[in-house]
Amino acid sequence: MLIAERATENPRRAKGAGRQRAAEVQCSISPAALATVFALLALATLAIGVAFAAFGAWLVLPFAGLEALLLAGAFLATARRNENLTKKG
Repeated sequence: MLIAERATENPRRAKGAGRQRAAEVQCSISPAALATVFALLALATLAIGVAFAAFGAWLVLPFAGLEALLLAGAFLATARRNENLTKKG
């Protein structure tokens, strides 16, 4: 997500004195694409964890699950922030 700033000038004031800024939200990914990216990343993480568990390093699996949960939380926070910014604007 990028926030583009648009500067507007007041023609009645001296140059640069009446400058105002307006923020526009530019979301570069749709919610469906965000969910797809999350699913692919979580699947890859869990697949690597299962592979390590199959070779006897079973302690990797809980950390892979934790990583997937934290990734889900980060993606949800990003989606909510994008939603809140677009509602305000």
